[in-house]
Amino acid sequence: MAHPPSRSSELPFSTFLKTCQSNVPRKHLKLDFKEIEAVEPCLKLLKDHPAIEGQGIYLNADVLPGPGNRGSPPTCDASTFLSTVLKHTPVPCLSLGFSCHVARTSNPLGTYLPSDVTSMISLCEQYDLSEKSAGIVFALNLRIAMKDLNTVKDLLAMPNSQILFWTGTGEPSVHKSYLEWVETEMEEFKGRVAFDCKIAETSLEGYKNEFLIKLINTINRFRGLGL
Repeated sequence: MAHPPSRSSELPFSTFLKTCQSNVPRKHLKLDFKEIEAVEPCLKLLKDHPAIEGQGIYLNADVLPGPGNRGSPPTCDASTFLSTVLKHTPVPCLSLGFSCHVARTSNPLGTYLPSDVTSMISLCEQYDLSEKSAGIVFALNLRIAMKDLNTVKDLLAMPNSQILFWTGTGEPSVHKSYLEWVETEMEEFKGRVAFDCKIAETSLEGYKNEFLIKLINTINRFRGLGL
């Protein structure tokens, strides 16, 4: 098991599952798939280590191209990922997202577009996920989503769905006021919105990081990256 940029570790997936399912208190697990080839072998192992009472196992993958990464295929092919999951996992907990690059979004396509929302909902309907899954979490980058919250709200038209706002590995921490603003703007969906974000320890750090992100985005825009 590993997380990019690392591609390997000394922790086998089976050992990880045993450890997580034996520790108390037991927590939910989110398995973040970065390569489609890893999906089926892991799901087969999951059959030998099913979720224990009170524990959810969320299967996460970026299945559609998104802001800053529209010219490249998503991390996992949507059709292959969902068909494999539904084949091996009865009533799965799903976490679906868009492949994006937060430092390459200073352009007209650098936000979650209505067409992104439409594509994601169509994908869920194509595989009848509202009936065949235990729930769907839509994973969205916080900084990118804040550019147009009204658009991403439409994802919650999908029955039994939630939104998880995240910051990525290596992404600078965010000012805590960002989370507070999003919570206020999403008040109508209270209970269906959560955060997995690295929060700046001080206001100065938060503002400094925003300047850094904007600077890198400006440089990448002039380099023609992220279009």
